[in-house]
Amino acid sequence: MITPVLTNELSLLNLAQQGDSESQYQLALQYHHGMALEKDHAEDHAEAVKRYRFVASKKDHAEAVKWYREAANRGSWLALYGISRLYLDSDSPQASDVKAYVWINILQDLILKKRQQKIKLTFKRPVINKKNGEWVFENEYNGLVWANKNIKMLSERMPESELAESQFQLASAIYSGKGGAKQDIKEASRWYKRSAEHGNAKAQTNLGLMYYYGDGVKQNRIQAYLWWFMAAGQGEKQALDNLQSLSQSLTQDELTQGQALATKCWGSKFQNCD
Repeated sequence: MITPVLTNELSLLNLAQQGDSESQYQLALQYHHGMALEKDHAEDHAEAVKRYRFVASKKDHAEAVKWYREAANRGSWLALYGISRLYLDSDSPQASDVKAYVWINILQDLILKKRQQKIKLTFKRPVINKKNGEWVFENEYNGLVWANKNIKMLSERMPESELAESQFQLASAIYSGKGGAKQDIKEASRWYKRSAEHGNAKAQTNLGLMYYYGDGVKQNRIQAYLWWFMAAGQGEKQALDNLQSLSQSLTQDELTQGQALATKCWGSKFQNCD
């Protein structure tokens, strides 16, 4: 919870700007839910006793996204949860199934890793107390169940092109280790392949690069040729340039294998590509 050192709006902003992840999260929370901290004094005490309470304020979801991302990049799992909820909010101008899918998957992975370490993450959602209009936090609930349910829901309701884009963005986050994701090149290659199999040309291009260099996968120039062929066929210029360059260095046997595999892969709509 918020401590007095973070309750002054100016100092909270200053701390957030200086890179304090807790302050960044608290600032995002306020912008997300339209809640601010107000300092009060208890009049029934002999001397003033400082109290702090949440009161309604103006929402700004663009600012919330900004500060959630900053906090997530500094390891705040609460920021991962907060931004996931924001992107799921159909009433928010920032709502995005694609982005929600990315952030919830990153959060799910973190929850699973913490569980393996016997660490429990507590999730609470701010709600308004109907009696006095102040913000309070509801009881904790199972974050993994919440993540699994929403990933399933998003996977089922998103068009294939959006699902492929979300998988591409997730792969890119895992590859770079940004957005709260732990860098894992091998795991990134698996997500690029899922996206590639759903027809995302950018993922196909990146997967081809990974096969070409042996980056997170076993080096395989024929697979590189295959995925660049798929992406080039969808108009991806970088893939076409890569394909033309690679073709000049392949043997005739390798070209024949690559072309046969590409024909099979294209005909199966990217499902039979091994």
